[in-house]
Formats: sequence, structure tokens, C-alpha cells
Amino acid sequence: MRFQIQDPTYGNTRPLRETILNICPDMKMGAGAYAFATSEGVNFLLDGENFRDFISNGEFFLIVGTDDITNVRALKTLKGFEEEFSGNLKVRVYIHDAIGSIFHPKYSWFQSKELGGKLIIGSGNMTKRGMKNNREAYAVIDLDAGQLEEVKREWNRWVMHSRQYLYPLDDAIRIMSQRDRSFIGRFVHALKKAMGIG
Repeated sequence: MRFQIQDPTYGNTRPLRETILNICPDMKMGAGAYAFATSEGVNFLLDGENFRDFISNGEFFLIVGTDDITNVRALKTLKGFEEEFSGNLKVRVYIHDAIGSIFHPKYSWFQSKELGGKLIIGSGNMTKRGMKNNREAYAVIDLDAGQLEEVKREWNRWVMHSRQYLYPLDDAIRIMSQRDRSFIGRFVHALKKAMGIG
């Protein structure tokens, strides 16, 4: 296990994006869940050369939340990558109506071309700030074959449990667009933009 700190002012900083992209060449599949995503953050990670090489022959299942920051623009950017990567990238959007609770995970797991894999779990979201500019922390955990299977089983159980909340991108874009047209939706969007997080 490696504990990493991402801090642009710290000499030993380890940006999350760099770590994810560095392990991609040795992996054949993976998945991840992130609470928030921005168009800039999606491009920052998925347009990386190592991720492109990985996804050309591998598979990745990505789930993003919509409780804050994630907007229609981010979802449309994801849609573009999903179409470009021709079935190798599967994206679902977590939309729920729970009160007093939000969708807030930030992790990815990968299966190696050989044995075992990696689990990267921490505080950074799929935003450029979360993967490079913010002060964040995360751990890279080496998984043996048994541990990887345990992670995959738990992931699959949770995905099955959550299927009523997991929307294809086209449906999510429609739902989010309707939200944005409401007065409150427009107000929140304007506030996010003013804060530089929209």
C-alpha cells in the first residue's frame, strides 16, 4: 500500500491523474465511482495517452454522481468518450432523491494483465482540481488475485443493488437538462459558475 499526498506546494506531491495513468499500461480492465465530474476533468483523465492505450483493448465501467458539480456539459463530454471508445467504456450516472444523503465515493480499481490488480481510493474527484490542483490524499493498494476477486464481487453486488439509480448517459442528460431549466436549477448553475466549479 502506498499513501500519496497531492499538494501543488509540496515537493513530493503525487497528482492523482498521474498515478492513474501510470498504472494503465499494465491493466486490462477496471471500474470506478466518482461523486463529481467536470467536462475539464473528464478530458484531463480519459484523453490521456495511457488511458487511450488501455481502453483500446481493455474495459472500464465508470459511475459518476450528480448531487453537486456534475452538469450536462460533463455528461455530454462523457457521452463523446463512450461513443468514441466503442463499448469499451461504459458510463452510468447515479441519480437519486434521498434526503440528507449524497453519492460521494472516489475510487477506481483495475485488474492487471497478469495477476491481481490495484485499488486507488481517496478524496479526489474526476475534476482537474481533484486530480491535480487541490490538496488531496489517496492510497494505492496492491491486490493479489484473491483480494481483486473480493473487490470485484463487492463492486458487482453494489452495482446490482443500485441499478434503479444508475442511468445511461442519454437518460441522465435528459433528466439533468430538465433540472437545469427549472428556476432553482438555473440559480444553482449560475452559483457554481460564479464559484468556478460549474
